[in-house]
Amino acid sequence: MVGIGGARSDANEANDMQKLVFVYLSRRASHLCKPGMTRKEREDDEEGAGMTVGKAGMTKVGVAQEWKKNVILLRMDTSILDKAIVFAVNAHKGGERRGKGFPYIVHPMEAVAIAATMTGDQELLAAAALHDTVEDTDVTMEDIRREFGERVASLVTAETEIPIENVTEEESWHIRKQAAIDRISAASHEAKMVALSDKLSNARAIYRDYLQMGDKVWDLFRVKNVADHEWHYRGLARALSSLKGTFAYNEFEELISKLFDKSGSR
Repeated sequence: MVGIGGARSDANEANDMQKLVFVYLSRRASHLCKPGMTRKEREDDEEGAGMTVGKAGMTKVGVAQEWKKNVILLRMDTSILDKAIVFAVNAHKGGERRGKGFPYIVHPMEAVAIAATMTGDQELLAAAALHDTVEDTDVTMEDIRREFGERVASLVTAETEIPIENVTEEESWHIRKQAAIDRISAASHEAKMVALSDKLSNARAIYRDYLQMGDKVWDLFRVKNVADHEWHYRGLARALSSLKGTFAYNEFEELISKLFDKSGSR
């Protein structure tokens, strides 16, 4: 009977905790949806939810500490990432992802999501959001530096392709791609995370098209020889190899194998 009572007590406590979590998250959701709330009112409401949970009976220290940590995480400072996302949306406004039929901003937002699997560093995530703004819009590196600081600017610089004048993109393709591989190879660990986020997003898009089009997918590019693209992507994988073991790098290697290995799914 003691054992049964003890088990029941533990079960009841677990059930109470689930109810408390539900109450807290319900209050979080409801206060976020209330129109016209001031920031102070929203913060007071959040604190009220947390106090309700505490008073209702978090008796185990470990659970209480974990819960406190989760509440703090819910209120992390994302101001620089928020600003970078708005900046990128405005910079890419009206732009279409080449041949995809959807807004260009989808790509940098996917890059942010990928980077977030490797780090919670807000400046690094901001750089992922901004990585194509200088290369593909009228934004300058000075704009990035002024708005987001030197560290974000340096991360964006590492992921910005340097144009070659007086030649076509097709003629300069190998030179530009080799320069990018060399630049990534010499880049910092942080810059490599931004680069991998971009390259994995690109590889996903190519593989989605490949599943529908087969080898005709390479006709979508200015350089159409599959061997050139294999050289490029395998070079990127080597340059980013210090990120082996991350989910993002593992997926990148897997997609390269699916796209280019003769023994793969081609």
